[in-house]
Amino acid sequence: MTTVTVTTEIPPRDKMEDNSALYESTSAHIIEETEYVKKIRTTLEKIRTQMFKDEVRHNSTNHSLDTKLEASREAGAAALRDVARRLFENYQTQSEEVRKKHEDSKHLLQVNKVEKEQKLKQHVENLNQVAEKLEEKHSQITELENLVQRMEKEKRTLLEKKLSLENKLLQLKSSATHGKRCQDLQMEISTLQEQISHLQFVIHSQHQNLRSVIQEMEGLKNNLKEQDKRIENLKEKVNILEAQNKELKTQVALSSETTRTKVSKAVSTSELKTEGISPYFMLIRLRK
Repeated sequence: MTTVTVTTEIPPRDKMEDNSALYESTSAHIIEETEYVKKIRTTLEKIRTQMFKDEVRHNSTNHSLDTKLEASREAGAAALRDVARRLFENYQTQSEEVRKKHEDSKHLLQVNKVEKEQKLKQHVENLNQVAEKLEEKHSQITELENLVQRMEKEKRTLLEKKLSLENKLLQLKSSATHGKRCQDLQMEISTLQEQISHLQFVIHSQHQNLRSVIQEMEGLKNNLKEQDKRIENLKEKVNILEAQNKELKTQVALSSETTRTKVSKAVSTSELKTEGISPYFMLIRLRK
């Protein structure tokens, strides 16, 4: 508050009349100045009141901004925690899916490997059976060849004997006194011819058997070659499955390690700090 003090000096009476006009002028000026001071005072009061209101409004606005900022930070931190939780759950789900997929692939590879090993075992058994049959056929062919050779030798012996008897019969026919001997020779020659014919039939049959056994042996050889190819093919497939199984185990280990690293990064407490950092900035950084 401003106080205005007015001091009036009273002149001597002999000068009062002379200065009356001046006094009236000074009083009017003082009144005018007093009104001016009042106006200034009123204006200052209004300004101070307005400043007080502005300060109150400013403080209220700052408090509201602080409240909103705190609420924004809390909302951002809550959103960040929710994102971290969902990321952790997502990584857990993905890790479980990857683990299950790898386990299924591993099981499928194991089943295929067992199946191929069983087929390989069966083909090896078939190969051994074919080898045994080949050995049997080889022995059978050898026996048939020896038998045919003996029959051929016996046939030649019978033919030689028959030829000798026929020559002897021709010699005896020239003499009438050897009629009985000629009949005996003819009967013996006829018997030899029957033996030779029968032996020839047997030799022919054995030749057919020999050709049949040789054909069977050739078929077994082809079967043996086919079994060898199948066995080699199955061995190669088993080796491939073993390599795939080994590679899958390595991938499972790497995937598990990568998943653990990602989950650890997603829930790191250092990334959940909100002090001095905008939550929305952290949320954007976490999504990178």
